[in-house]
Amino acid sequence: MALDDIGVEVLNAILADADVQAITTRGFTGYLPQFGADLPAFTVDVITNNAIEHLGGSAMAIARITVDAYDVTRTGATDLAETIRQKVLQSSHKGVLGSGVLNVREITIAAGPFWDRDRPVDGSDDWRAFTSTDYLIHYQQTGPS
Repeated sequence: MALDDIGVEVLNAILADADVQAITTRGFTGYLPQFGADLPAFTVDVITNNAIEHLGGSAMAIARITVDAYDVTRTGATDLAETIRQKVLQSSHKGVLGSGVLNVREITIAAGPFWDRDRPVDGSDDWRAFTSTDYLIHYQQTGPS
């Protein structure tokens, strides 16, 4: 599975969750737009995708992704990050994630969550708070048959 595909699958799985939708419907791959991004929102960024080459049909692969949850307050950002962790990227999740092509075997937290803030980009004094969590997603990779 390509690097971008995993990010899109995780993004779509998060956006499809009703508890996340109750907080926000704004999610992006990569980075939060500098201008015009209403908060709360989140981003999904694929850091690595260590696909294991296996000519026998299928093998395990590991992707490291970062999910950043943004809001105007630290509490809001942390609440969104926790909802994503508890409802979508929970460690007990096994099976399909997203549209059905990502067959997850295990999800673990690699780093975080940690809190920080983005400097204003529009000349204002409005800082954006964010909570960042790195996940390792172990998934079944289908290879050539």
